[in-house]
Amino acid sequence: MATKFGNACAPDGRFLGINGRSDCVRAACDASLARLGIDHIDLYSQHRVDPSRPVEET
Repeated sequence: MATKFGNACAPDGRFLGINGRSDCVRAACDASLARLGIDHIDLYSQHRVDPSRPVEET
C-alpha cells in the first residue's frame, strides 16, 4: 500500500497549504490508516515539500 501526505485541507475539502510538521505527519498517517481500513502502509511519501520546514524535521 502506498499513500502520501503533506497537503493540509479544511474539513470541507478546501486546500489550506502544505504542512510538513512532524506532528501533522503522524496525524495524517493515523487518518490515512483509518480511512483506508488497514493497519500498515508500505510506502508513505511527502506529496509536496513544505518550504517553511527543513525536510530533516518532517
